[in-house]
Amino acid sequence: MVFTHCHAGVVGSKNDATVLRNSEVWTYLIQVPDKFPYNSHLIGDKAYPCMSRLMTPYKDYGQMTRRQRNYNYQHSCARSVIARAFALLKGRFRKLKFRDVKSIDRMDTKIYHSMLHIA
Repeated sequence: MVFTHCHAGVVGSKNDATVLRNSEVWTYLIQVPDKFPYNSHLIGDKAYPCMSRLMTPYKDYGQMTRRQRNYNYQHSCARSVIARAFALLKGRFRKLKFRDVKSIDRMDTKIYHSMLHIA
């Protein structure tokens, strides 16, 4: 899995949609739609607005079609893979907290090697 953008600029509990609107991703969605090559899309939370490059699940008011339920299931599966990837990434950064890096020149090497050895 490749992370193309991580936004960690909001401290405290904020609504997911608020975090999205305060990130660079929102700017890309609104102003720079060609930032998503090869007809790619983002998979978004149900609180996000549905946009041309942001796929959100259908809201369930009790009248969803079979196709909509299947889409929501596939969407949920994809989001859980992403959530696990972020959990792994966060766990690796916890490990980095205890690394002794005295030189900024060696920091990238230390981080890279610690990511390789932590599984």
